[in-house]
Amino acid sequence: MQGLGIAAVLVAGLAGLVAGTSAAADETPACPAWEVALPGKVQELAMSPDGRCVAALWGPGQEPTTISVFGADGSRLWDAELKAINPWLQAEHVAVAPGCAWVVTSGTSGYRYVWAIGRQGARWHLATKGTPEGVEVSHGGDLVVIGTANGHIYLVSALGEVLRQVEFGWGVTRAIRFSEDDRYFIANGGGLFDRAGDLRWKRTIWWAPFDASQDFARFVIVDQAGHGPNVGQIHLVEANGGLVWYDSLCEVDGMIALDGSFAMVRGGEILGPESPPACAPATIRIVGESGSLLGEAEEGPCTTRFLAQDDHCIVLSRRDQVTDRMDLECRDRQFNLVWWLPAVRPAYVETWRAGVRWIAFADWRTIRAYRYPADAGPRR
Repeated sequence: MQGLGIAAVLVAGLAGLVAGTSAAADETPACPAWEVALPGKVQELAMSPDGRCVAALWGPGQEPTTISVFGADGSRLWDAELKAINPWLQAEHVAVAPGCAWVVTSGTSGYRYVWAIGRQGARWHLATKGTPEGVEVSHGGDLVVIGTANGHIYLVSALGEVLRQVEFGWGVTRAIRFSEDDRYFIANGGGLFDRAGDLRWKRTIWWAPFDASQDFARFVIVDQAGHGPNVGQIHLVEANGGLVWYDSLCEVDGMIALDGSFAMVRGGEILGPESPPACAPATIRIVGESGSLLGEAEEGPCTTRFLAQDDHCIVLSRRDQVTDRMDLECRDRQFNLVWWLPAVRPAYVETWRAGVRWIAFADWRTIRAYRYPADAGPRR
């Protein structure tokens, strides 16, 4: 079932999603496909573009000291000690190349370097103008895009050659995503670029995430500052940058269907001009590709965040507003519960890829991987 047919099914299932607590008491929580405990806190996880592995950036103290790469089956592929590569090396973010043979790390405000690290050690490094924040490797593994906190984007070859620097002078580029064919990439703080670094359209995405249909024909963009009142705008945007629909909401979040035919939007209406503003209870909406409202329901007792999806499953986090308990849920297209993960700590990190049927998350020191649907393996 495609297009509005899928949306109709989602609308019909909204009531069941928002009616109660995050997971039914008589439901059995899912068992992980695999899990591994590390002797230190996991600061970040990143999945490779081909879905074959995840890389964990972790360490026993406040600063990460180690990169560990795990296969989709949980096997430990390789490790790298950061200080063995360079005594001053610091890392806050990581991206993994397809094939899992190397990763790219970005540094800190006090260490403005990016390193490419492989099984045999360092491959190359690069000093950046401004704090390196976002880093991503193309699906083909031939292009690395690096974004900084002061409006710079670097396009770098897999061998470390700087192909182009783009200075657009606004925003913090923390999130970067390539199209499936690697012809384009979208970067928060900038907009949509082609792989040569030419800006196709500009839209400042200050802090919050964006989402794209699989063919990059539709985008959901959340424009919300990382400080101040928790109010932002959500935009439905076409491939040419044209605005289809937008709204201003409190605590806004959203996700677009893989085929671009509808968007799921979460947030509360702004009730007045005061700061901070008064907000209505949050609702979950289904918005059609033309911007029409197809369905809406009050969120209920659990705060919902959209995490991932493929043809079979939508992955949500659901935080109980009374107990602060947070679960991860996998729901089918009727919003029926497929599996759930109980009592995830509020401080956790997760990683996924569109079209790859598994998700990994770290709860402090433990990495767990779950497949969705529960009986399916990775698509790739």
